[in-house]
Amino acid sequence: MAFNFKSIGDIANAVSSAKNIVTGASELVSTVKGNQTSKETDSKPENLPDGLYPERIEKLIRFALAEGELDADGIEMLEKAAVKEGLDPDEVVFVAKKRLKHSIKSAPRILSPAQELAESLSSINSKFDSAIEAIRMGDSSGASSILDAVTGGASGLVVSLGKSIFGKSDDEKILELEQLRDEQRARIITATTLPNNELHVVELLEYVYTQTKAKHGDWDGDERKAWKSLHQSVYNRAQMMVSGDFSKVQYIETLKPAKKKFGLF
Repeated sequence: MAFNFKSIGDIANAVSSAKNIVTGASELVSTVKGNQTSKETDSKPENLPDGLYPERIEKLIRFALAEGELDADGIEMLEKAAVKEGLDPDEVVFVAKKRLKHSIKSAPRILSPAQELAESLSSINSKFDSAIEAIRMGDSSGASSILDAVTGGASGLVVSLGKSIFGKSDDEKILELEQLRDEQRARIITATTLPNNELHVVELLEYVYTQTKAKHGDWDGDERKAWKSLHQSVYNRAQMMVSGDFSKVQYIETLKPAKKKFGLF
């Protein structure tokens, strides 16, 4: 790591990062003897705690991020303040952006029941897709580890993989994984709690309706049965909640479950 010192103030700023203290300590000590100064230009700090900069800059960063965004005016303000304090303006803006990104990630997301269900199913799909890819790559142990994470290590899935999948062809392994996926998705769907909020009920009904339509014609597996059962339950709840409002009742009727057909077709 190269250091180009200009002032004692720059040394303090350079070593205020824990990363710089560890990686630059020996070089910094030897250079300070000559009363020279340093400013790291090779990289930007990865650890971005509050208090990294002088309090004036920290206050400006907090002010610039107060609205949950960093606009052009905020960037210009930080750049000017950084130059005045003898800091790298690009680095200060970089730190501010990283803090903004972290604050957005840390903010709790409030999901509706329909969104929660969709995200849970997407997550389980991602894990099974990874497990299937591991099988295709010849890594049955990796597939087992991925599915172990699905059930928190409890698991019937790992036991099934250990006793049933190993020793079979890749196509047979993948087929069993798809059956396990069907079972796991069905468990998630069956565990869905019906909301008491009318808007949430209607949103959930719309989502379930699209899913049952998409599953129409598929094999009659656990997941399809779970969708049909949830569809009926949400439809009944929605009917009850909008009763008395003719326009809403009419709309809910457009989302009702398909009647079971008898006969061969």
